[in-house]
Amino acid sequence: NEDDEAFLDLTYAARAALAIDFYPNPAPQGEQLVLRYESSGEADTQLLITDLNGRIVRDVTVSFTAGPNVVPVTIGALQTGVYLVALPGTGLVPTRLVVR
Repeated sequence: NEDDEAFLDLTYAARAALAIDFYPNPAPQGEQLVLRYESSGEADTQLLITDLNGRIVRDVTVSFTAGPNVVPVTIGALQTGVYLVALPGTGLVPTRLVVR
């Protein structure tokens, strides 16, 4: 039923249309990212962090609640470098993450 589906709304559309919003970026090695988004309902979604060759280096599930969300995500022991953060199936564009 279409009315029962939860989806992401664009919270910061004026700043970066369809981009995943998180901080800090650059991120210190071994720290956490904090995702900010607004959801129309409760949902669990896959978050992928890939290297620039497309290899998945981190795969976690993030939980949305209805309304504004601020969710910490441990990035693990990623090496210093550039990665992409993606929420597949949400329509949000993968966003570049720099780990220092």
